[in-house]
Order: sequence, then C-alpha cells, then structure tokens
Amino acid sequence: MYILETIHHEWTVALCAGELESAQSHIERGLALYETQLRSVPFPLYTAHHPAVCGYGEGAHVLWLRGYPDAARRHANQAVSLAKELGDVVSLVWALGAGVNLYQFMRERQSALEMAEAAISKAEEMGFLYVLRIGRIVKSWALAKPGHADDAVALINEGNAALSAARVEVWLTHNLATLADLCAMAGRIEEGLEAIAEALHRLEQSGECFWEAEIYRIRGELLLKQNESNRDEVRASFEHAIQIARAQTAKSLELRATTSLARLLRDTNRRRETRAMLADIYGWFTEGFDTHDLQEAKALLDELEP
Repeated sequence: MYILETIHHEWTVALCAGELESAQSHIERGLALYETQLRSVPFPLYTAHHPAVCGYGEGAHVLWLRGYPDAARRHANQAVSLAKELGDVVSLVWALGAGVNLYQFMRERQSALEMAEAAISKAEEMGFLYVLRIGRIVKSWALAKPGHADDAVALINEGNAALSAARVEVWLTHNLATLADLCAMAGRIEEGLEAIAEALHRLEQSGECFWEAEIYRIRGELLLKQNESNRDEVRASFEHAIQIARAQTAKSLELRATTSLARLLRDTNRRRETRAMLADIYGWFTEGFDTHDLQEAKALLDELEP
C-alpha cells in the first residue's frame, strides 16, 4: 500500500509538470499493482481519496491529453464505478470532479454540465470545497453562450478568488485559461489577455505546465480578436502552442493548436501546405472521431481540399 501511495504521488507530480508519458507510465504501474495485489486489501487513505480512484481519474486526463479520448472516457467512468464499489463518498466526489475536468477538456458542454451538477450536489453534501468550486466553475463555462458570457466570467472570477484565498493553487493555470476563454466569448479581450498573463506568471512560478499549450493557443485567439493586424504575433502563439504540445506528447492539444493555425492560414497562398500540416496530426488519431476537436479539424480539412 505504501508503494501505491508513492506511485500515486509520482503520477500527480508528473501530470502537473506536463510529463505525460511519465505520468501514464506511473498510472499504469499503480493500477496494475492495485488490480493484481491490493483490490481486496483495505488500507487507510493518506491523501483523502483512494489512490486507485485517482489513477483512473487522472488517467482519464492523461489519456485525453495524449490523444485517446475514448480510453479517457472509459477511465473516467471506472473512477466513479470504483469509488461507488468501495463505498468511499470522498473518493466519489473526487472522481466526479475528475470527470468534470475531463469533459471540459473535451469541450463536451452537456456532459460537463451533467457531471458538474452531480459533483456540486455531492460536494455540498460532504463539504468538499475544492470540488464544489471546480464544479461551479465548469458549470458556468458549460452554460455560457457566445456574446452572453458575462455572468460566467463573474462566477469564475469568484471561484478562482475563493480558491486562491484558501491557498488552493492546484490547476489554477487551467482555471485562468478557462476564464480567458470565456472573456473571449464575452468580448472582454483585454481582461482575457490579463488572465493569460496571470496564467503564464503562475506557470513560471509553480511549474504547473500541463495546460501550457492551450494557454498559448487561447492567447493567440484573443490577440486575433483584439486586432486582425496582430496576425504575426497570433501565428507565433499558435506555433509555440504546437511546439509545447509536441514536447509534452499532448496530441489533443497539438491538434487543437494546429487547427487554430490552419484556420489562420487558410486564406493565404499556402493552402496546400496548411492542409498537409493539419492532415498530419489528424491522421495520427485512431479514436475519438465523434469529439468536437476531431470533427472541427475534419471540417477544416474538407474546406481546404483542393
């Protein structure tokens, strides 16, 4: 059991550091140990939630980031199922929170909303303030509509402030990126760029960089909305996002950033080169073709067809 808790710590640190291949290796090792030797062994929890539930939950995040959306969904479901099987309500709340984050990653608003409502209900019941705040942040994001996102911006600002006041800074870079994304939706471009600057500052301080590629991609989208003449800086942001995603083996974020870059370049005289670039990363995927990102990339590929 002590070995499993040690591995639990290793995959958590690796994920936050953007070391996705290492994180996946630790998770697979930890879950194999649990399933083969420890499933029937009761042991005290040292981190408030069960390490195997965490392995499935954070495994879902890692698998999505690395380009396996279907496997990620299965892991998220296994996290919830295992928590229920164990009868551990705190681990169940944590598993629901992990699912909330996964469906936000995937931009599946309805699934994120449903999971967030379940997480909020259980977190309120248990007094699990961290998951409660995360659930409310994602619920606000899921309900926001283009041009009508001011309420969501206010609620996310409130949630981030509450987490910071409680000195909970885990995933704050991700939450700030969510805020920036909603600011873009609300037309509050300068505020969005301020959130991105704060996310990058926090990233530099903490080393929490698993969402760094998406932070730079959102920065590019905001700069483009700010002024069309920013195209060189926008392109640099998208290209930097792609480089980071490749270095981290974050295929889903590489696809998203490449799609943004291809959209920027589609009206240039480099359509063939642009399509080849997008086709290369799209062709890497073997699953998840019903997901928003892959459908968006496919539609753009068809548009760029000579």
